[in-house]
Amino acid sequence: MFRTRAMPEFPTGRVVSVDASPSEDIQEIRIVIDHHEVFLRAGEVYENVDGTLTVCDRDESVLVFLESDA
Repeated sequence: MFRTRAMPEFPTGRVVSVDASPSEDIQEIRIVIDHHEVFLRAGEVYENVDGTLTVCDRDESVLVFLESDA
């Protein structure tokens, strides 16, 4: 299963650089688009029955972090 949504906040333009985490299993990819950093990280956010959220690293999904998230 996967989720999709429009991402108008995602930067567009020339890809300046792409760096991956130095390991056998790629945990994080850093992309610089023009002057904007985007991080793609292996992980998933789960909602608990009480409404709280749990972030699990190294999950099969991909989390996207934009520099505006920092």
